[in-house]
Amino acid sequence: MTEKSTKQAAGENRKTVCCIGAGSIGASWAAHFLRAGLRVISYDSSAEREAYLRDAVKFAWPTLERLGLSSEASIDNLSFTTNLAEALSQADFVQESVFEDLAMKQKLLAEVDAILPAEIVIASSSSGFLASDLRAACTKHPERVMVGHPFNPVYLVPLVEIAAGDEGSPEAVENARNFYESAGQKVVVLQREINGYIANRLQYAVWREILYMFSQGTATLEDIDDAMTYGPASRWAALGPSAVFYLGGRTKELYDSFVVDDLWRELLAGYAAPGDFIPDRALIDRYIEQMHARMRDKEFTDMRRDRDRDVTSVRVALKQSEL
Repeated sequence: MTEKSTKQAAGENRKTVCCIGAGSIGASWAAHFLRAGLRVISYDSSAEREAYLRDAVKFAWPTLERLGLSSEASIDNLSFTTNLAEALSQADFVQESVFEDLAMKQKLLAEVDAILPAEIVIASSSSGFLASDLRAACTKHPERVMVGHPFNPVYLVPLVEIAAGDEGSPEAVENARNFYESAGQKVVVLQREINGYIANRLQYAVWREILYMFSQGTATLEDIDDAMTYGPASRWAALGPSAVFYLGGRTKELYDSFVVDDLWRELLAGYAAPGDFIPDRALIDRYIEQMHARMRDKEFTDMRRDRDRDVTSVRVALKQSEL
């Protein structure tokens, strides 16, 4: 976390975030915001969610300590309520993370919109719905309702995708960007709406290719994962695919005349799944069976802990390279 973001999150200027929904995404958001030194009021209609929320934050805390805590960071800054109006009464920013059900989200967001003053941004953690659909039932200030899509777990992966659509308020988008960045996140803003946003579409494109190679008996799922982890992903973590391809040209002229043309020809030559490939249920069932067999002897909690350790190492190493 930068010195600037730490100061913005500290002291009397410290903001209060209302996290609506205390499931896996909502709890992960809470942990991230606590790391930034913010106050977090978590709302869920089920009182039983409080125990899950606090356990999830406790699990994440060692990772947050390694990533670096704000001077104001504390688990004590977290509170929980089953009263929505109470949760919103102190909110400077709202992050909604309830179950991915459009009708449910529309109803809830309309209730939140009716309560809050116009300047408060309402962001949804939806993983694919369009902002124009999410705000459809809002009648007070629908223009400040937008998508603020994270990657799971939020406290570990810094990306947030903002998608507000044509009817979204540019001012609200800028306020959301500033807020997320002050909390230590990397923000990308979609210039137009599209189902799935950016990162999910890239992720699903890769998964489709995995399913195609698996269907052809090309390799085991473990070897396909290793090919990504020890190949492209190690470079993508630093630069991203297009920048990596650009560097592969060594000069602008080589990039223009060889790299892009070669990539295009390789696409046409069958280096990717054919356009008519659609995974069927039988293939998905075989995929699930092999994944279960591969992970049979692994404890889920241990895998989460190992994931947190390894991704944190990558983030810390990349941060140090910037200094």
